[in-house]
Amino acid sequence: MIAERLSISVWTVNNRLRKEGWEAVQQAYEEEIERVGDVAENTLIRAMDQKDDLAIAAKTAQWYLERRCKERGYASQSKLTLEGGDKPIQVEGVIDVTKLPIALKRQILEELERDDKTVGKQE
Repeated sequence: MIAERLSISVWTVNNRLRKEGWEAVQQAYEEEIERVGDVAENTLIRAMDQKDDLAIAAKTAQWYLERRCKERGYASQSKLTLEGGDKPIQVEGVIDVTKLPIALKRQILEELERDDKTVGKQE
């Protein structure tokens, strides 16, 4: 939208946002981000308030809670899986390692030590 308003390409906007002398473009960009954020927030609220499709309302509320109400315990759950062989450790999301079971912490450390030994042999 900002590129359209200024009659320039998006690429040009991105480049100019990083340069001195384009403070007006930076200000317009920030205002556009805020405006779009307001529109999105209003849409989100309407989706949660509507009574026709409770599944959509619940899904929208869940999305909001996971992002804005983490301190209330609504953070999305993370998963950690260890796979043997040539497959790496796969991590989905952010993990609070202080809450992992001690056995899993040991298993992670063992895998890391094996990787370090393998890397050392290759060098």
